[in-house]
Amino acid sequence: VQQPGQADDVWPQLKFTPTPSLRSYLVFQLGKLRTDPLVLAKRLRSETDESVRRALLQALGGTDPDRLLPLERAPVVEHLQSLRTSDPDPGIHSAASWTLRQWGVPLPEVPRNERPRQPGLPGWYVNGQGQTFAVLPNVQPSGPKGPNYDLAVACHEVTVSEFHRFRHDHVVYREMVPSDDCPVHRVTWYVAAEYCNWLSAQEGIPAEQWIYLPNDQQRFADGMRIKDDFLNLTGYRLPTEAEWEYACRAGTATSYQHGEPLALLDRYAMYVLNAAGHSHPVESLLPSEFGLFDMHGNAWEWAHDVAPDTLTPVLDKDARILRGGSFSANPSLVLSSYRLDNKPDFEHIRFGFRVARRRPSPDG
Repeated sequence: VQQPGQADDVWPQLKFTPTPSLRSYLVFQLGKLRTDPLVLAKRLRSETDESVRRALLQALGGTDPDRLLPLERAPVVEHLQSLRTSDPDPGIHSAASWTLRQWGVPLPEVPRNERPRQPGLPGWYVNGQGQTFAVLPNVQPSGPKGPNYDLAVACHEVTVSEFHRFRHDHVVYREMVPSDDCPVHRVTWYVAAEYCNWLSAQEGIPAEQWIYLPNDQQRFADGMRIKDDFLNLTGYRLPTEAEWEYACRAGTATSYQHGEPLALLDRYAMYVLNAAGHSHPVESLLPSEFGLFDMHGNAWEWAHDVAPDTLTPVLDKDARILRGGSFSANPSLVLSSYRLDNKPDFEHIRFGFRVARRRPSPDG
């Protein structure tokens, strides 16, 4: 696509569907086949469909910005920066961030922003720790009879630097985790739950809204408990398994969030064939339609649930669920549907987590 007139048949194909394999191939090809980035940038300004805009942003990230003259590049970068900071859609925000990073543009920190979500639409916010959350509206991950609520999901796994604010002495194996913007590792389920309560405290969430209760020895260990009404509380927590899969799939009905093609998996997942035996900085690869990074690969993520499905108390003997796969996982282990379980007191070089919480809904 070198001229606007050549693209009339392409743009409609960039609209999201639950089976997005063709769309994902087009995003890849638009970036790799020396597409004129100015054509994509101009279409981005005029396009009204949100899913097409997300795809155009991702395609731009695969183009060579040096093909733009300085007078052409400056307004394009300015537009991308504006989308990153001001567009209310989390998929647009994350795709703009990713593209700017691919182009080597420095990304200033987005300040804390508790912007309200528009009724019926997704949103995003930045908390006091600088963590970005996608807000997914009217979630019913447990089925039509389950509760309906707004779910905020961290756009990336908790990193080493974020975790060190909680436990500054947490040991990092640098051969597996080369930088502090990689997912934290060697975190048990118990410690992840304790981090969630700590984060709730840091964010000023009232203690009655916190999810996890220590055991009789005031420790987050065998015998600790989970509040029975946790789905109605607004404290930070681990996502339930159903919430995690809903967030990972991002509206797809396919094996991976990009569709089925294994040939494109290395654009979305750090796994055994592209990770070189270690984790990588979060947000290195493409985000999902929901604006979430690393749902496939990089680090296994603890879920809230126990297997079998009981809630309280939490006991060492009852394995809990992990999802998503890791940097050493093969393709079958990073599927949207794949589940692993392990004891809550078990720590592993490949085990990390991301956080979530219920958000007040403007829809009532």
